[in-house]
Amino acid sequence: MKTILYSLIAIMLFGSIAPAIKGRKDDSKHIFLEATGKNLSSGTINISAAILSKRLYLYFSSPDAKARVVPGKQLIEVIYPASADNSIVEDLVTNKGYITFYEVYDHKEMTDLLNGNNTIFSMMKTDSTDNLSGRLGCVQIDEKAMISAYLKTLDTGNKCRFAWTEGPESTKTCLLPLKNNSNNPVINGSDIEKTDFSNGRIFIELKDKAAAKWAETTKRNIGRPIAILLDDNVLSYPVVRSVIEGGKIEISGRFSDSFGKYVSAMISSGELPVEFQIVK
Repeated sequence: MKTILYSLIAIMLFGSIAPAIKGRKDDSKHIFLEATGKNLSSGTINISAAILSKRLYLYFSSPDAKARVVPGKQLIEVIYPASADNSIVEDLVTNKGYITFYEVYDHKEMTDLLNGNNTIFSMMKTDSTDNLSGRLGCVQIDEKAMISAYLKTLDTGNKCRFAWTEGPESTKTCLLPLKNNSNNPVINGSDIEKTDFSNGRIFIELKDKAAAKWAETTKRNIGRPIAILLDDNVLSYPVVRSVIEGGKIEISGRFSDSFGKYVSAMISSGELPVEFQIVK
Protein backbone atom coordinates (compact mmCIF):
# COMPACT_ATOMS: atom_id res chain seq x y z
CA MET A 1 0.00 0.00 0.00
CA LYS A 2 2.84 2.39 0.90
CA THR A 3 4.57 1.65 -2.42
CA ILE A 4 1.40 2.52 -4.34
CA LEU A 5 0.96 5.72 -2.32
CA TYR A 6 4.56 6.82 -2.92
CA SER A 7 4.19 6.11 -6.63
CA LEU A 8 1.05 8.25 -6.80
CA ILE A 9 2.79 11.09 -4.96
CA ALA A 10 5.74 10.87 -7.37
CA ILE A 11 3.41 10.98 -10.38
CA MET A 12 1.50 13.95 -8.98
CA LEU A 13 4.72 15.80 -8.14
CA PHE A 14 6.21 15.19 -11.56
CA GLY A 15 3.00 16.33 -13.21
CA SER A 16 3.07 19.58 -11.25
CA ILE A 17 6.69 20.46 -11.96
CA ALA A 18 7.20 19.11 -15.46
CA PRO A 19 6.40 22.44 -17.19
CA ALA A 20 9.24 24.10 -15.32
CA ILE A 21 11.83 21.79 -16.86
CA LYS A 22 10.59 21.89 -20.44
CA GLY A 23 13.30 22.80 -22.88
CA ARG A 24 16.23 22.11 -20.54
CA LYS A 25 19.52 21.20 -22.19
CA ASP A 26 20.58 17.56 -22.10
CA ASP A 27 23.95 18.48 -20.53
CA SER A 28 22.38 19.63 -17.25
CA LYS A 29 20.88 17.96 -14.20
CA HIS A 30 18.21 19.17 -11.84
CA ILE A 31 16.89 18.58 -8.36
CA PHE A 32 13.96 20.10 -6.48
CA LEU A 33 14.05 21.58 -3.00
CA GLU A 34 11.24 21.94 -0.49
CA ALA A 35 11.47 24.35 2.43
CA THR A 36 10.90 22.90 5.88
CA GLY A 37 9.16 24.63 8.76
CA LYS A 38 5.96 26.63 9.21
CA ASN A 39 4.73 30.04 8.07
CA LEU A 40 6.83 30.05 4.92
CA SER A 41 6.24 33.02 2.64
CA SER A 42 6.81 33.51 -1.07
CA GLY A 43 9.29 36.25 -0.15
CA THR A 44 11.38 33.81 1.88
CA ILE A 45 11.38 31.30 -0.98
CA ASN A 46 12.42 34.00 -3.47
CA ILE A 47 15.26 35.19 -1.22
CA SER A 48 16.44 31.61 -0.81
CA ALA A 49 16.41 31.03 -4.57
CA ALA A 50 18.57 34.13 -5.06
CA ILE A 51 21.08 32.94 -2.44
CA LEU A 52 21.23 29.47 -3.98
CA SER A 53 21.69 30.90 -7.48
CA LYS A 54 24.63 32.96 -6.24
CA ARG A 55 26.22 29.90 -4.61
CA LEU A 56 25.86 27.85 -7.78
CA TYR A 57 27.19 30.65 -9.98
CA LEU A 58 30.23 31.22 -7.76
CA TYR A 59 31.00 27.52 -7.52
CA PHE A 60 30.56 26.61 -11.18
CA SER A 61 31.43 30.05 -12.68
CA SER A 62 28.52 29.57 -15.06
CA PRO A 63 25.18 31.41 -15.44
CA ASP A 64 23.64 28.08 -16.50
CA ALA A 65 23.96 26.82 -12.92
CA LYS A 66 21.07 28.42 -11.06
CA ALA A 67 18.05 28.04 -8.82
CA ARG A 68 14.54 29.25 -9.58
CA VAL A 69 11.17 29.13 -7.89
CA VAL A 70 8.65 26.76 -9.45
CA PRO A 71 5.59 28.95 -10.30
CA GLY A 72 2.69 28.38 -7.94
CA LYS A 73 4.69 26.00 -5.73
CA GLN A 74 6.86 26.36 -2.63
CA LEU A 75 9.54 24.48 -4.49
CA ILE A 76 12.90 25.56 -5.89
CA GLU A 77 14.36 23.94 -8.98
CA VAL A 78 18.15 23.66 -9.02
CA ILE A 79 19.88 23.31 -12.39
CA TYR A 80 23.56 22.42 -12.63
CA PRO A 81 26.08 20.81 -15.04
CA ALA A 82 25.64 17.09 -15.71
CA SER A 83 29.34 16.53 -14.94
CA ALA A 84 29.06 17.95 -11.39
CA ASP A 85 29.56 15.92 -8.23
CA ASN A 86 26.04 15.39 -6.89
CA SER A 87 27.17 15.34 -3.24
CA ILE A 88 28.80 18.78 -3.58
CA VAL A 89 25.67 20.20 -5.19
CA GLU A 90 23.48 18.75 -2.43
CA ASP A 91 25.71 20.38 0.20
CA LEU A 92 25.61 23.70 -1.66
CA VAL A 93 21.82 23.83 -1.73
CA THR A 94 20.86 22.29 1.62
CA ASN A 95 23.49 23.63 4.07
CA LYS A 96 22.61 26.96 5.65
CA GLY A 97 25.99 28.67 5.16
CA TYR A 98 26.37 30.05 8.71
CA ILE A 99 29.96 31.06 9.49
CA THR A 100 31.30 31.95 12.95
CA PHE A 101 34.69 32.58 14.59
CA TYR A 102 35.29 31.43 18.19
CA GLU A 103 38.03 31.74 20.77
CA VAL A 104 39.21 28.36 22.06
CA TYR A 105 39.96 26.98 25.52
CA ASP A 106 43.43 25.55 26.07
CA HIS A 107 44.05 22.37 28.09
CA LYS A 108 44.58 24.11 31.44
CA GLU A 109 41.49 26.29 31.03
CA MET A 110 39.37 23.24 30.22
CA THR A 111 40.73 21.35 33.22
CA ASP A 112 39.75 24.25 35.46
CA LEU A 113 36.32 24.57 33.81
CA LEU A 114 35.60 20.86 34.36
CA ASN A 115 36.84 21.00 37.97
CA GLY A 116 39.47 18.34 37.36
CA ASN A 117 37.16 15.87 35.57
CA ASN A 118 39.55 14.20 33.10
CA THR A 119 37.13 11.75 31.47
CA ILE A 120 36.87 13.61 28.17
CA PHE A 121 40.65 13.95 28.01
CA SER A 122 40.99 10.18 28.45
CA MET A 123 38.36 9.47 25.79
CA MET A 124 40.11 11.79 23.34
CA LYS A 125 43.60 10.57 24.34
CA THR A 126 44.53 14.20 24.89
CA ASP A 127 48.22 15.07 25.07
CA SER A 128 48.43 17.51 27.98
CA THR A 129 51.80 18.78 26.75
CA ASP A 130 50.07 20.12 23.63
CA ASN A 131 48.48 22.85 25.71
CA LEU A 132 47.82 25.51 23.07
CA SER A 133 46.79 23.52 19.98
CA GLY A 134 43.16 24.17 20.81
CA ARG A 135 41.93 20.67 20.15
CA LEU A 136 41.03 18.14 22.81
CA GLY A 137 42.22 15.39 20.52
CA CYS A 138 41.38 13.53 17.33
CA VAL A 139 39.57 10.21 16.89
CA GLN A 140 38.28 7.97 14.14
CA ILE A 141 35.00 9.21 12.71
CA ASP A 142 33.15 6.11 13.92
CA GLU A 143 34.04 7.08 17.53
CA LYS A 144 32.44 10.51 17.22
CA ALA A 145 28.87 9.52 18.15
CA MET A 146 29.89 7.89 21.44
CA ILE A 147 31.96 10.91 22.50
CA SER A 148 29.26 13.37 21.42
CA ALA A 149 26.79 11.53 23.64
CA TYR A 150 29.14 11.89 26.61
CA LEU A 151 29.63 15.62 25.94
CA LYS A 152 25.90 16.18 26.49
CA THR A 153 26.33 15.01 30.09
CA LEU A 154 29.05 17.56 30.89
CA ASP A 155 28.08 20.65 32.87
CA THR A 156 30.17 23.63 31.78
CA GLY A 157 27.73 26.26 33.00
CA ASN A 158 27.04 27.22 29.35
CA LYS A 159 30.55 28.59 29.17
CA CYS A 160 31.68 26.09 26.55
CA ARG A 161 30.34 24.53 23.39
CA PHE A 162 32.06 21.71 21.54
CA ALA A 163 32.56 21.43 17.79
CA TRP A 164 34.10 18.81 15.50
CA THR A 165 36.29 19.30 12.49
CA GLU A 166 34.89 18.06 9.23
CA GLY A 167 36.67 17.91 5.92
CA PRO A 168 36.70 15.91 2.71
CA GLU A 169 38.68 12.69 2.41
CA SER A 170 39.41 12.51 6.13
CA THR A 171 39.10 9.41 8.30
CA LYS A 172 39.63 11.35 11.54
CA THR A 173 37.84 14.20 13.25
CA CYS A 174 39.13 16.51 15.99
CA LEU A 175 37.22 18.07 18.89
CA LEU A 176 37.57 21.71 19.92
CA PRO A 177 36.19 23.39 23.08
CA LEU A 178 34.89 26.85 22.17
CA LYS A 179 34.51 29.76 24.54
CA ASN A 180 30.82 30.50 24.78
CA ASN A 181 30.67 33.92 26.41
CA SER A 182 29.71 37.52 25.64
CA ASN A 183 32.64 37.83 23.21
CA ASN A 184 31.67 34.82 21.11
CA PRO A 185 31.21 34.28 18.33
CA VAL A 186 33.66 37.10 17.72
CA ILE A 187 32.81 37.19 14.00
CA ASN A 188 29.79 35.96 12.04
CA GLY A 189 28.52 36.10 8.49
CA SER A 190 27.06 39.61 8.76
CA ASP A 191 30.58 40.91 9.54
CA ILE A 192 32.05 39.69 6.23
CA GLU A 193 32.45 42.04 3.28
CA LYS A 194 33.67 39.47 0.75
CA THR A 195 35.59 36.24 0.36
CA ASP A 196 37.60 34.46 -2.31
CA PHE A 197 39.55 31.25 -2.90
CA SER A 198 42.89 31.14 -4.70
CA ASN A 199 45.99 28.94 -4.68
CA GLY A 200 44.66 26.69 -1.93
CA ARG A 201 43.83 29.59 0.39
CA ILE A 202 40.56 31.16 1.47
CA PHE A 203 40.65 34.96 1.77
CA ILE A 204 38.10 36.85 3.87
CA GLU A 205 37.70 40.61 4.13
CA LEU A 206 35.74 42.02 7.07
CA LYS A 207 33.62 45.13 7.30
CA ASP A 208 35.24 48.09 9.10
CA LYS A 209 33.48 47.63 12.45
CA ALA A 210 34.25 43.92 12.50
CA ALA A 211 37.86 44.57 11.50
CA ALA A 212 38.43 46.51 14.73
CA LYS A 213 36.86 43.69 16.75
CA TRP A 214 39.03 41.14 14.94
CA ALA A 215 42.21 43.13 15.70
CA GLU A 216 41.26 43.16 19.39
CA THR A 217 40.56 39.41 19.32
CA THR A 218 43.85 38.52 17.64
CA LYS A 219 45.75 40.70 20.10
CA ARG A 220 44.16 38.76 22.96
CA ASN A 221 44.95 35.38 21.37
CA ILE A 222 48.52 35.61 20.08
CA GLY A 223 49.99 32.11 20.12
CA ARG A 224 46.53 30.58 20.43
CA PRO A 225 44.07 29.23 17.85
CA ILE A 226 40.85 30.78 16.63
CA ALA A 227 38.24 28.27 15.45
CA ILE A 228 36.42 29.06 12.22
CA LEU A 229 33.11 27.20 11.86
CA LEU A 230 30.87 26.69 8.87
CA ASP A 231 27.44 25.33 9.79
CA ASP A 232 28.69 24.23 13.24
CA ASN A 233 31.62 22.22 11.85
CA VAL A 234 35.19 23.44 12.38
CA LEU A 235 36.59 24.50 9.04
CA SER A 236 39.98 25.51 10.40
CA TYR A 237 41.63 26.56 13.67
CA PRO A 238 44.71 28.59 12.75
CA VAL A 239 47.08 29.85 15.42
CA VAL A 240 47.28 33.65 15.67
CA ARG A 241 50.88 34.76 15.07
CA SER A 242 50.41 38.51 15.35
CA VAL A 243 47.78 41.21 15.67
CA ILE A 244 45.76 41.29 12.44
CA GLU A 245 44.57 44.76 11.51
CA GLY A 246 42.74 45.90 8.41
CA GLY A 247 40.18 43.10 8.53
CA LYS A 248 41.88 40.75 6.07
CA ILE A 249 41.99 37.07 6.98
CA GLU A 250 43.81 34.31 5.14
CA ILE A 251 42.91 30.69 5.89
CA SER A 252 45.47 28.22 4.64
CA GLY A 253 45.10 24.46 4.75
CA ARG A 254 44.93 21.37 2.63
CA PHE A 255 41.92 22.61 0.71
CA SER A 256 41.21 20.96 -2.62
CA ASP A 257 39.95 23.27 -5.37
CA SER A 258 36.49 21.76 -5.04
CA PHE A 259 36.27 22.19 -1.25
CA GLY A 260 37.87 25.65 -1.31
CA LYS A 261 35.41 26.89 -3.94
CA TYR A 262 32.56 25.36 -1.95
CA VAL A 263 33.53 27.21 1.23
CA SER A 264 34.06 30.49 -0.62
CA ALA A 265 30.70 30.20 -2.40
CA MET A 266 28.89 29.42 0.86
CA ILE A 267 30.40 32.35 2.76
CA SER A 268 30.00 34.84 -0.10
CA SER A 269 26.33 34.09 -0.71
CA GLY A 270 24.99 34.51 2.80
CA GLU A 271 22.91 32.31 5.08
CA LEU A 272 19.69 30.70 3.94
CA PRO A 273 16.68 32.02 5.91
CA VAL A 274 15.11 28.55 6.07
CA GLU A 275 16.21 24.96 5.73
CA PHE A 276 15.57 22.87 2.62
CA GLN A 277 15.30 19.21 1.86
CA ILE A 278 15.62 17.50 -1.49
CA VAL A 279 12.37 16.19 -2.93
CA LYS A 280 12.92 12.60 -3.95
